[in-house]
Amino acid sequence: LHVYSQYQRRRAAALDAGDADGRAAVRAARDAVLSYQAAYLPGAEADYALPRFWAAAEAHTLGDIEQARALLEPVVREIGGANAEIWLELAALERECGGGVDRARGVFRRAAGVVGSHAPHEAAALRRAWLSFEGTHGTLSQLQAAEARCATIAVAQRERREAAAERDGAAAAA
Repeated sequence: LHVYSQYQRRRAAALDAGDADGRAAVRAARDAVLSYQAAYLPGAEADYALPRFWAAAEAHTLGDIEQARALLEPVVREIGGANAEIWLELAALERECGGGVDRARGVFRRAAGVVGSHAPHEAAALRRAWLSFEGTHGTLSQLQAAEARCATIAVAQRERREAAAERDGAAAAA
């Protein structure tokens, strides 16, 4: 499936800008590949590599950020809380392929509240990336707002982990 997808991406890259039929054929192949994977290989890729590949191909090769978002949203809903990498990919796609800095900032804000409840190290990586993003693309007030939000979220996540550890310790003692 990956090799065929690579072939289709190369085919899309060779299309003329106005070749609507060629784009439709590539998207039909994409839909067939993703449907086949969903029907016959569910759970084969825990990292959702194929939909992520196609989202990047839509954004970078075909220039359609809306299609890229539509492909990534189900992945974000499925694994977003435990995986900062998918959020970073989405933010990069937004920034680089037409969504702009404000859309990327929105992705970081959304992700900051979701990532980390399952994997604290993922939340730390996301916070570092967001602060770096704001340092590069934002104003001083936007950076300060991101720092404040990151600090608030980090404290809340730490408190939840400590409370869970206390409950687990009390349950083990009983």
